[in-house]
Amino acid sequence: MISIFRDRRPTTTGGVRHFSRPLLCVGLALTGLATAAGGAVVWRARPHRAQTVVISHPRTTRSTSSTTTSTSTTTPGVEDVFDDPPVAAYLDDEEADGLEVTAAVYDAVTGRTWVYRPTVTLTTASVIKVDILEALLERAQVEGSTLTPTQQSLAASMIEDSTDDAASDLWATVGGAPAMGRYDNEIRLTQTRLNATGLWGLSTTSALDQVRVVEQLLLSSSPLTAASRTYELTLMRNVTPDQVWGVSSGVPAGATVALKNGWDPITGIWQVNSEGWIDGGGVNYVLSVMCWGAQTETSGIAAIDGLSTAISDALSSPR
Repeated sequence: MISIFRDRRPTTTGGVRHFSRPLLCVGLALTGLATAAGGAVVWRARPHRAQTVVISHPRTTRSTSSTTTSTSTTTPGVEDVFDDPPVAAYLDDEEADGLEVTAAVYDAVTGRTWVYRPTVTLTTASVIKVDILEALLERAQVEGSTLTPTQQSLAASMIEDSTDDAASDLWATVGGAPAMGRYDNEIRLTQTRLNATGLWGLSTTSALDQVRVVEQLLLSSSPLTAASRTYELTLMRNVTPDQVWGVSSGVPAGATVALKNGWDPITGIWQVNSEGWIDGGGVNYVLSVMCWGAQTETSGIAAIDGLSTAISDALSSPR
């Protein structure tokens, strides 16, 4: 029998399997979010939809070798991407259909992060593999070493093909939940709860935390070196074609996408997640979308595809 946190489908897919509903986490303190994000936070109560958060950051600019953080800021041209009419309408429709959606966007053009339903946490499924590889790379840096050929092979299989056995091996190599927790604390994740029994796919997280994970591959303030960041982004830009969906949907011509997806049927109901960095064609943003409640994997993917397209369109509009 295959362990419950491993995919029962071929290794070209990447969901984890378990049979309990993920917990929903509430009670994120406003001051804690402001401190962790390093910028101003504005709460907006909506009578018809869930709350969103807007966080102002220094904007980022790219050098020829890596992404660096600028000391200047810009006046955002988008007040809240989740207030954009097509985005808001799409979210209303999906939630009317019984889907539970949370999402976060970091727009490097304006230096702002928007979070939709910021207190919700859901099961990570395979998106946690981005975090696992970051922790492995950071550990190698601290030890003054590089990944072994075996580790490189496992990393490529884990990210490009979403192979769960490879993720289990690297999770153990890093040091399991305690070592992963130390790395997550270093990058200021505040809503991620790692599974302490080794069932990494049963960990829970928020869309904002997942945006922060991907940001570590872009920012010079990351604990990862430029070489480590480039290495992981290269893998994320080369995922197997049947896993190119979600945040890659609707991106403008000329954009490149580095992504990781996850999917998990929980007691017959699907958890589907997608996260990544979209850069080029006039946009530069990190997006994480988490969706619970789809009756099929296909419908969950379609829900994320539609929201990702609406967000890309909003960020591609003149600002």
